[in-house]
Formats: sequence, C-alpha cells, structure tokens
Amino acid sequence: MNDVGLELQKRIETAFNERLAIDIVIKAIKFKVENSKATQRDITILCKRLGEIASRVLIDNIKPEMMPNDKMYWNIAEKAIKPLMVNIHGIVNKVAAEVVMTERKANGIHIKPIEPVFPEERIESLINNFVNAYNVGIEEYD
Repeated sequence: MNDVGLELQKRIETAFNERLAIDIVIKAIKFKVENSKATQRDITILCKRLGEIASRVLIDNIKPEMMPNDKMYWNIAEKAIKPLMVNIHGIVNKVAAEVVMTERKANGIHIKPIEPVFPEERIESLINNFVNAYNVGIEEYD
C-alpha cells in the first residue's frame, strides 16, 4: 500500500517549487536581495506571497478522492504539510537575515541576526485545525 502522506508531500513540494520558479513577485524580491536592495517591506510581501502560493498548492493537490475513506488523517496531513511549512520558514528566515545584515552593515552595526526556531507547536496546531476543518461533516455519513 502506498503512503498517501509521502505521495502528497512530493506532489506539494514539486508544485510549490514550480510556482516559486515562475512567480514574478518572488523573482523580483530575489533580485532585490541579491543586489542588497531588499527592505523589511519586501520581507512582508515575500511572506504574504509564499502563503498565497502554499495555499493554492495545498488546495490544488489535496483532494478527498486521494484520502483513505475520503478522510484526512493527522499523520497524512503532517507528512504533507509540515515539510512545506519548514521550507517556507527557511526561505523567510534566510531572506530576513540577509536584509537585516545589509541594513545593519549600512548603519555600521556588525551583529549577526539570530535565527528563530521553527514554531513546532504552532504548526501542529495548524495541522490539527486543518484536519478538523477538512473532515467537517464526514462523520455524519459514516
């Protein structure tokens, strides 16, 4: 039997990376970062855009007919969603660190930014909410 969670993870990762590669907003921010022209506002725009892309990728790739008994189970959601969240967290932190370093360097400050820890508990809460929302009404028909 195939592992639905791993299959979803691969599909989601591929779709996310494909969308990142062609997204004009992401490309523009990447160009600004590479040329030390990005600002805190660009980080905010990046976060919003990554969230929009992630949302679309999840909607497009998670379908009831793919799930056992048409239900979402926590272990499947964790395998499918958590790696995406880790990836986004890494992208945002990397860009934020580069922007902060550039700003600090311009102001004569030579302190390296601290990288925040991945918000494990918040992501688990998000996955719980996702699973509950996904399965609303399904139990009525079991």
